Amino acid sequence: MLSISGRVGIPGIPQASYAASKTGLSGLSTELAVQWARRSIRVDTVAPGFFRRRDHRPALRG
Repeated sequence: MLSISGRVGIPGIPQASYAASKTGLSGLSTELAVQWARRSIRVDTVAPGFFRRRDHRPALRG
């Protein structure tokens, strides 16, 4: 199973509700990975970051 999280789920980016949902998804994936490992089911989360663009500068500054 593969979950797509995001850089916003990592502390430091000020978008509380979105960050909370992405952090929750990462926690769920970690818990499922532990529970399902004995059945040889792999679980992981991918958290892509920003592409550097002018309109992202305010978010990157914090």
